[in-house]
Amino acid sequence: MAGAAFYDLEGTLVSTNLVHTLSFYARRQQGLMASLTKTATTYLSLPVFAATDQYSRKVFNDLYFKRYKGQSEDRLR
Repeated sequence: MAGAAFYDLEGTLVSTNLVHTLSFYARRQQGLMASLTKTATTYLSLPVFAATDQYSRKVFNDLYFKRYKGQSEDRLR
C-alpha cells in the first residue's frame, strides 16, 4: 500500500512564505538576464498576489503555482 505525507513548509517548518520561495527560485535562473527578468516579474507581481490572496486563496494559489510552469528540475533542486 502506497502512502503519502503532506505538510505546510512555509510559515510552519521554516520562517518564510510562498512569495519568499518564489523569489528564491526567480533569482536562480540559468543566466544573469533570465534571473533579472524573472526576479523583476516576481516583484512586480506582488500587488497582484496580495489582491488575489485577499479575494480568494484558491485564485491566489492558481496564479502563484502557475509561476513554476516551465521551471527546469535543476533550478528547483
